[in-house]
Amino acid sequence: MKARKEIINESNADLIVSIHQNAFTQPNIRGAQVFYYNDTSPGKILAQLVQKNVKEIADPNNTRQVKPSENYYILKTTEMPSIIIECGFLTHHEEEKLLMSEEYQDKMAFAIYKGIVEYFQYIL
Repeated sequence: MKARKEIINESNADLIVSIHQNAFTQPNIRGAQVFYYNDTSPGKILAQLVQKNVKEIADPNNTRQVKPSENYYILKTTEMPSIIIECGFLTHHEEEKLLMSEEYQDKMAFAIYKGIVEYFQYIL
């Protein structure tokens, strides 16, 4: 992780989006969720815009909200706005099928892209 952080911080990137799939012991838990480091207002704005677009484009029934976190190493050690998006739960039977579908993957990718575009429009 330390090497990844150094590569990221030396990259001169404007932001970081780390894309993941989630899992949980209770198989009824579902929904994409975006995390940001709780001391960063730009990260929170980026997270809110991506979460909004995930709901609008990929998962209208998603009730999850953005969540601040101090626990994710990449979020707290990178120098630019950064988010982690958990695209859904592989342990939820129906959501696992969605996550494996090309159509849903395209929707999720477009939602993330649109959230990033809206973030840059907001800050510029």
